[in-house]
Amino acid sequence: MRAHAISKVIMRLDHFYSVLKFVFFLSAGLQGNAIANPVSLETFRGEHIVSIDFNAQKAWAKRPDPSKSGLKGCLKKALVDLIPIPFFRPTFSCSPAQTLKAEVDRIHHLHAQDVFVPNILEKTSQWIVLSDLGPTLDSLMALASLEDKKKLGIQAAGALAALHQKGQWHGRGEIRDMTLTTSREIGFIDFEENPNGPLSVKQARDFLLFLFSLSEFFEDPQDMVAIVQNYKNQGPRWSYRIARVIFQIVSPFVKVLKIVPLGRDGVRLLKAITLIESTLKVIECPKNPS
Repeated sequence: MRAHAISKVIMRLDHFYSVLKFVFFLSAGLQGNAIANPVSLETFRGEHIVSIDFNAQKAWAKRPDPSKSGLKGCLKKALVDLIPIPFFRPTFSCSPAQTLKAEVDRIHHLHAQDVFVPNILEKTSQWIVLSDLGPTLDSLMALASLEDKKKLGIQAAGALAALHQKGQWHGRGEIRDMTLTTSREIGFIDFEENPNGPLSVKQARDFLLFLFSLSEFFEDPQDMVAIVQNYKNQGPRWSYRIARVIFQIVSPFVKVLKIVPLGRDGVRLLKAITLIESTLKVIECPKNPS
């Protein structure tokens, strides 16, 4: 009788344990955690970065760009290293894992500097999962009025200047790499680019690429003046000056481009160079009031 009673108790405990396990896994599934939504190479569907649902929140699964790392990256790196001016060399890597680690380290470092960057939700040697930081500025500007574009541009220029004043750089600095967070702050994403040269050159590169990315959304140089002026006033002096010198070297090619049959990308480049050149002239040579 005693053995039978003990057996019944054990069966009840086993049943109770099974119920607890069922409730736990059901709860986990309802919460949408990593067990219910695993990240794998199939998640990317051949893409470099994809939006996913991670722990019931929007997130981004990202792996190193296959065209910029591995064997392809090695071959391209060997070619771009032949470019005599480091400023114009894009970033390529032979090691996808090293590329990923470098970006993770940059994010941790910038986070410690109180820069608005994504949180790292998960990391492996093949991919990382990043929190969503809001819509990118280029997507917002595509739908905004001219006045709102200028306001966003001024705010973005101030955020880039603040980043540079902290002794940091982005690597690209384009508005597609900036977001507007839920708290209406400018956030920074995508830190794969690690250009060569001293800090001042990296910051100058950020600023020039920022201007080129902005030029797509403006027609009149006057509309960009306040944006450029905000960076000039708040950013490091040397980064603006170096960017100005580099642009003076590049801008003479405008005359050559005007007599060459251009494709769509060439037309956009010509428009950007012309607009930026006119904007800088307005800032540095303002008209005297009559």
